[in-house]
Formats: sequence, structure tokens, C-alpha cells
Amino acid sequence: MYDLFVYGTLLEGLERHSCLADGVRIGTGILRARLYDLGSYPGIKDGELQVRGELYAVSAETLKLIDQVEGYDEQWPEQSLFERRSVPVSLDCGNQTMAYCYYYAGRVDEDCLIENGDYLRYRERQADSDGKIEQGRKTAQSILYQ
Repeated sequence: MYDLFVYGTLLEGLERHSCLADGVRIGTGILRARLYDLGSYPGIKDGELQVRGELYAVSAETLKLIDQVEGYDEQWPEQSLFERRSVPVSLDCGNQTMAYCYYYAGRVDEDCLIENGDYLRYRERQADSDGKIEQGRKTAQSILYQ
């Protein structure tokens, strides 16, 4: 089994979590990096901010599946979309461990930094914001077309 730290669409409740179906959730925690919104998924780069996520114990087969999902090629890591690294993770329970995590290999726009380092909260805020915008449109339309 391998420890795997996830921070984006592999989180419980998000689009790709089913890829971790045979994984065992160990807990939640943080690692030191910078989290970015890359559009339909996030990515992390080296940095000293805190990135919140979940730690799983996964099989070799699941790790290979996640490599494919993340665009990581172990034989050609320099050509991969994400790079898999072993990094220190601080668990909320106080323990520290080393775990695999995927770092984005491309360039990022600093304007896309998710400062709070929590992709789940970021997505919830985006959904709330989208809902408020839609409600505002409906209200404006009802006033205009009375």
C-alpha cells in the first residue's frame, strides 16, 4: 500500500473521487505548497502556503490509475502534466508522514492562486457565487418584464 495525499477533484464528493474506491481514508491534513485554479481542476506548485487535503492508503493498481488520471508517466516524468512526488504531510491528528502527491508541471498564473489552500471550500464558494449571480439575473428579469 502507498500513502497518497489528494487536494483536488479526487477529494471525497468531487468528480474523480471514485478512482479511490479501493483506497482507505487515513485522515485529513495539510502540506506546504501553493494551490492554483487551473480551470476544470487544480494544481499545486512548490511554496510555503498550506494546502488542505485528504490522505489515503492505496494499492499499486490504484496508484497506476491515478497516474493516468493525473497525466503522469513514470518513464517520462519530464513530459508529464503532473509530477508525482513523495512529500511530508501533517495530519490534523498531529502525526506527520510522507505521502505521494501530484504537483503541476506547467506554468501557472499567479492570479489563479487559491490563497486559502482549500479546494473544497473554494469550489463551494464558487457554487454559492454562481447561485447568487443566477438569482440576481432572475430578479432583474422579473423586474424588467413585469
